[in-house]
Amino acid sequence: MRAALGGVSAVSQQRYFERCYRPAAGYAALLVLTATLLAVQCRRAQHSLEPRRVLLAAPAASDGREPQVTSLAEDGHASYSGGGGGSSSSRRSSEGMMGWQRREGEHTKANGQREAGNGGLAASHTEQQGAAGEVQGGSGGKELPGPPALARHIWLYSLVPADYDGAGVLPHWLRHYLGLGIRPANFLLLVNHNPAKYTSEGLEAVTQVLQDFGVQHRVWRGQYSSEQHLLQKLLLFNEVITDLEDWILIADSDEFQDYGGMPVPAFLALAEGQGATYVQGAMVDRVAADGAMPAVAPAPSISRQFPLRCHVVSNLYGGKTKKVAAMKAFLRSNQGNHKVVPASEAPQYFGASRPGQESLRGGFYGFEDLYPLTPYHRFADRYALADQPSASGGLWGDYAYSLSITVLHFKWHAAVLRNLQDRAAYYKGSAGEGGLPRYRHYQESEKVVEALLEHGRLNLTSLQCAPTASVQQRQQERSS
Repeated sequence: MRAALGGVSAVSQQRYFERCYRPAAGYAALLVLTATLLAVQCRRAQHSLEPRRVLLAAPAASDGREPQVTSLAEDGHASYSGGGGGSSSSRRSSEGMMGWQRREGEHTKANGQREAGNGGLAASHTEQQGAAGEVQGGSGGKELPGPPALARHIWLYSLVPADYDGAGVLPHWLRHYLGLGIRPANFLLLVNHNPAKYTSEGLEAVTQVLQDFGVQHRVWRGQYSSEQHLLQKLLLFNEVITDLEDWILIADSDEFQDYGGMPVPAFLALAEGQGATYVQGAMVDRVAADGAMPAVAPAPSISRQFPLRCHVVSNLYGGKTKKVAAMKAFLRSNQGNHKVVPASEAPQYFGASRPGQESLRGGFYGFEDLYPLTPYHRFADRYALADQPSASGGLWGDYAYSLSITVLHFKWHAAVLRNLQDRAAYYKGSAGEGGLPRYRHYQESEKVVEALLEHGRLNLTSLQCAPTASVQQRQQERSS
């Protein structure tokens, strides 16, 4: 610019720049500074709307190989913030819908846009704790930076056996999962009661516990079988869960999933960030100190009542210990929740079988076709092929998270013997008279019943039992 003023003296040029260009440069700098400040304020405003942290409980003593569980601290329970229809044919009888407010259904595809039209029924539910920003873990917690928020709802499904002291374990179980960040409105509980064999006393006790905790449930009246349970579960999922990108926790009412002290929404956010669509768990049995099977008491904590870590399922009857702990709502697990059923295998697994033909679901008396009740049938074009990579083209698939959790199994209490006796007798069918069993795995229940009747308790020496770290610490303190 100075060159353009070549005919003007140096003094005049200097005065020209001082009067014109220097103020203009100053104004430009001021504009840049103003824009920068506005951008910072916008970023702060946006950040204030996003989750900043989660509240994790200070870790208590670890149980050996188990990750620390917030709500299973040896000195008590975690704190939590809680709330304080189906077909009517003989094979699909269920009742007692509490708290699931329903509206005309919608379904959500993988792109997150909600579309009307599957004719189902939807639950009225609120955002999960992970999306809200903080989760209450327990007293004495500390603030730690949290992972990305999980934008999906998290449901917890379970079946409660009312006739086998289901009300004994239930308060401990509810506190555990409420402490992990599952909201009362997102519990999907079936309560099974067989009025042909048992009075309503157990059902009334379970119902009272659930009402005290503000947790909804549905009553399924009739003989329990794994086939009927699968049917009831599929019907309930279709009725309540409308966004197939949601997560579902699958936990029996004696299974306490251990996420290493992390709230479930935070853990699943990490899994989702890796592209995983389900989480696996390894089951570890918890047993009373002397191998006896006492009734579950309201206090102390269930960890103190059953302090030993054992391998009952695997060592006593060769049962499977791998579990599906959580999965995307577009997936379905098998009857025992030991594996996810891939889309490629779903037509055969959930399909019909003839009487006398052994079904992939383990029965010989003939099963009906449940495949139309699965999302594999309704949204067949949404699933990736077996050889396609994770998240290929936005398609759904079964991709396990690289981390597995521990599932603490509090099954071995006073009511287990009667439960297994009833199940073995029903599953055996006419096998004792030279016919076929209803289900091939009746032999597992028979084996456990024989062992319990022979010894009156669990044989700890054959089950690789070991005390938890907290028990060992207390023993050392008493001996010192």
